[in-house]
Amino acid sequence: MTEIATFSSVGFVRDQRPILRDISWVIDSSQRWVIVGPNGAGKTTLLSMLASLTYPTSGSVTILGETLGKTNVFELRPRV
Repeated sequence: MTEIATFSSVGFVRDQRPILRDISWVIDSSQRWVIVGPNGAGKTTLLSMLASLTYPTSGSVTILGETLGKTNVFELRPRV
């Protein structure tokens, strides 16, 4: 099993409004996930982080062994 992504205590704030709070999640290559929720729940923000397009306000996101904010996302994105 290969770890695809890890969210560790991730939070995201936009316009002083918390969108995501304390998200901890590990995605393994053998798993398939569905993200559901009402409008404004943070689904698109979560997926944007997985695509390395958005950075968390707090916590850390690791994708394919690379931590957002500590890696060149232009090299990471083609791998995603």
